[in-house]
Amino acid sequence: MTENEHSQFIITLTGVAEIYGAHLSEAALELWWEDVQDLALADVKRAFAAHRRDTERGQFMPKPADIRRAA
Repeated sequence: MTENEHSQFIITLTGVAEIYGAHLSEAALELWWEDVQDLALADVKRAFAAHRRDTERGQFMPKPADIRRAA
């Protein structure tokens, strides 16, 4: 992702967190960014969608490794 896509990524991530009843601190948001910024935004969004729809893994808030694995 590019720096220009940072805000789109944060919007996606905070929306996902909200679905799971989680609130992410600024520090957590930045760690997420560090961990997945080398991926394409479209791939990250697809990975989040796949995680949410997974009947087993989708019951829990994803971690960056979950998104990297699915991207």
